[in-house]
Amino acid sequence: MYGHFLINLKQSEKKLTEIDKEQKAYYLRVDFNFERGTVTPYICNNDSCGYRYLGAGGTSQSAPFVSGIVALMYQKFHKHTRDPLETHSMRNSTTKALLIHTAVDMEDSEQAHFACNPDLDAAHNDGKCHFTPYGKGPDFATGWGYVDGKKALDLISDYDSITKEFSKFKEIEIGNGIEKRWTVKVDSASNHLRTTLVWDDFSGISSSTKIKNFKDIRLINDLDMYMLSPSGKYYYPWRLDTLPTNTIGTIGGQVSSGIENIHENDIGNAYNTCNSNDNLGYGCFDHLNNVEVVDVENPEYGTWQIVVFGRSITETNNDKGNAQVASLVSDLPLSADTKCNVEHGYAPQTDYQCTYELGNDKIYYVSFHDSTSVGDGDDITLTDANGNTLGIYTDNQLAGKTVKVKSRNLTITLHSNNDNSQGWGFGVTKIYSINESILKLPFEAIKKKRINQ
Repeated sequence: MYGHFLINLKQSEKKLTEIDKEQKAYYLRVDFNFERGTVTPYICNNDSCGYRYLGAGGTSQSAPFVSGIVALMYQKFHKHTRDPLETHSMRNSTTKALLIHTAVDMEDSEQAHFACNPDLDAAHNDGKCHFTPYGKGPDFATGWGYVDGKKALDLISDYDSITKEFSKFKEIEIGNGIEKRWTVKVDSASNHLRTTLVWDDFSGISSSTKIKNFKDIRLINDLDMYMLSPSGKYYYPWRLDTLPTNTIGTIGGQVSSGIENIHENDIGNAYNTCNSNDNLGYGCFDHLNNVEVVDVENPEYGTWQIVVFGRSITETNNDKGNAQVASLVSDLPLSADTKCNVEHGYAPQTDYQCTYELGNDKIYYVSFHDSTSVGDGDDITLTDANGNTLGIYTDNQLAGKTVKVKSRNLTITLHSNNDNSQGWGFGVTKIYSINESILKLPFEAIKKKRINQ
């Protein structure tokens, strides 16, 4: 976070939690007056209190102010829950997720040009001041942007005392190979939709081996998140390529003592697209960081799905010892999709089921993941809204295939009856509706017919 945020500490008897005015953190000092028997904040102008203020920036200046905002966040959390913070509180990942989710992107903002970048200055060696390039989304100069204290606090609202949950953020549990879904409803007035996923990853194993490829995964637990629009289009998290490593450590053949040979054109902008935005390939997700943010501009009207997948969970931190706890934040109220239970690398003698809402008896095309498969004796059954069986599939019959469905919804059920043979399970990668004459059904259901490998 950058040392600039939105804050206004009201004087007199007003509350410290009232934050609605923009101030530059590196020009702000808070003193206190004893008025009417209470301690109240008092903001001095420069030189008016017997000392001067120095302009400064960076993590040293931002840390105390961000910490103050987080303290107010815990205070508001406690105000809603009325539970002691030592028994019911927010995880570190939740406060981090709320701050990142509401941070203001500093794209094309002079506020990020606070100091010259010593690496770029040394590499270019032209006597000019070079700022770290930054664009839309995360970057090496401003991270996810600067903190908006008011927005972060505003998300801590709409608390359900029965479920003990807030509507726009959840602490969730994701096991290895488990896929969970939530829905949000977008109305015509929305011009932006953001979802943020953060988790506290386990510490890595220290090694004396020199890292050669900084793009290699370093996460202990790797979670992925994407959003699915009402029309079946995928939206992916932001990714930011690492800096080139072939020249790091030297400038002109000499050891740089911390100054790296990085030029401006070595630093690329973040991106959140993937091919034609119609698949869920490994490269569509961030495997370097324990933060994933999906942004959608001018989202289409209707019900959106938020999907979180435990790609690789090797260590657990939930009470049952079988999942990674993560924090999920959305601009809109989150509703858990209780009609969906999916696990990849499924358990024996267990049924898994997921119901997908399609529409008003229109013709839809449902595409399955290339890895969709079941073991010997197991099957996948497709059922329409009236309970009619559309097909029963075995082995890898549905892998990479697309089926045509005319129904208000589609229920997919995996029946596992065999203890010794399991497959990957099922996964739906795309649901879409087009004019029936455009696309012929590429795969017809074959009931209980085995495919010879």
